[in-house]
Amino acid sequence: MSPSANEDAVGATAVSADDVRELLRGVVDPELGADIVELGMAKDVVVDGDHVDVTIALTTAGCPLRAQIQRDARARVESLPGVERVTFTWTELTGEEKAATMARARA
Repeated sequence: MSPSANEDAVGATAVSADDVRELLRGVVDPELGADIVELGMAKDVVVDGDHVDVTIALTTAGCPLRAQIQRDARARVESLPGVERVTFTWTELTGEEKAATMARARA
């Protein structure tokens, strides 16, 4: 029997971008009170072996809560078996995205 697409040669399950996104649902933007996936702030997840890069768009470039969001996201992603390194790419929501994010937070 051959390994599935999410298993490597030794049978360990590889981490998928969907696995990471699911864990990021537990990361709450403290200012908006909702998770960063629901708010549309978790823009991209790239998994390359044991390295995961997460792109997060903040409401403002100088968001004072960035460090807290990063700590929470890092702790969750590093809890996945096989993840050795987590990096972040930071962007800012466009005006239109920010309006949609605020509407989601109020819903």
